[in-house]
Amino acid sequence: MKKLIIIGHEPLTIRLNKIFCIDQLIKSGVCVEYWDLSQLIFPGINISDKLVHPYIKHICKICELENELSLNNIENCVFVVEIFSNWQNRKILKALSIRNCYCVRVDLYANTTIFKSSFIDKLKRNLSFSIFNSATNVLLWKLYQSLYKITPYKKTASSSSIANRDIAINHPDYEDYYSNNSKNPINIPYILFIDTYYPLHPDLKYYLKIKDPNVNHYREIMKKLFDYLENKYSKKVIIAAHPKSIYSGNEFGQRQIIKNETCNLVKHADLIISHESNSLSFIALSNTPFIFVYPDSYNDSKHLIGYMNQLSAFFQKKTYNIDRCNWDDIVFSPLNKDIRDKYIKNYLTSKECSNKTNSEIIINSLLK
Repeated sequence: MKKLIIIGHEPLTIRLNKIFCIDQLIKSGVCVEYWDLSQLIFPGINISDKLVHPYIKHICKICELENELSLNNIENCVFVVEIFSNWQNRKILKALSIRNCYCVRVDLYANTTIFKSSFIDKLKRNLSFSIFNSATNVLLWKLYQSLYKITPYKKTASSSSIANRDIAINHPDYEDYYSNNSKNPINIPYILFIDTYYPLHPDLKYYLKIKDPNVNHYREIMKKLFDYLENKYSKKVIIAAHPKSIYSGNEFGQRQIIKNETCNLVKHADLIISHESNSLSFIALSNTPFIFVYPDSYNDSKHLIGYMNQLSAFFQKKTYNIDRCNWDDIVFSPLNKDIRDKYIKNYLTSKECSNKTNSEIIINSLLK
């Protein structure tokens, strides 16, 4: 029997466990291991809600990775590699490549990767990090790949029709939405804020290198916005906490903060407030009126403001800088029907897999 080894850049969480269908795969008799490389890639990173299972291996050094690889029959393993393909991770990818590991990429971000990046776009994005990172991403990484013959993925699984995919899957949010039959957890009409854990999200610190975020200003302006909307619509604002968030409970005033229930909360919300959240797929599926908002500090990051602008352009939705706009001008609206249909069909599912589960597709496509 083949072994499925998931190599992750972060600890295994409830969300990742669901995305990779680990429980279903194990029940189906598949041997699954999760290799957590978070401390090797991002030393010191701390993620809340880390799971503890006997199939999780914590790898903190390259020599430990090489040792684990030597202990496995490589020809009998499929590796799902969830790390960035870049200069920083070159030694990891080299270790996999020189052993001819059968590596697969599962596209977890097809729901928000809704545009094809040109070379200029990629260069601008790299330059937003630093000149050194731009050089390494564009030049050094390519040279290293060529020198050590680091091979691309054998297969790519994605829910996006614009991706260069070998295997069509459903986006995990699509499966989550249609398998969720829970009742309204609030029992009253409410406005939902989909939290992105800005500006403390680990990716902002460890990947985008955002330093000294003004947390207090962000939370104060958001609380004032919530006060305004609650007064205008006579509905409470509920916080759908980001899976990686760590909250004590009063960060947004005395408002209820609920974690790991975003899909269910979106399903039953009357209105939704969003940044550039990956939960856009839930919003589209529910067809709930929503708004894109962002604080002025987004302009300090070319990546964040550029991403927000690209999403709003695709969905033909106005964005509101809540530090500068007149809040009386804020208007909630659902997606245009044609845009919504295009988004669901092109980025969340397809005819060939809409009636299948991702666990079935993974078993049939990768492990046969």
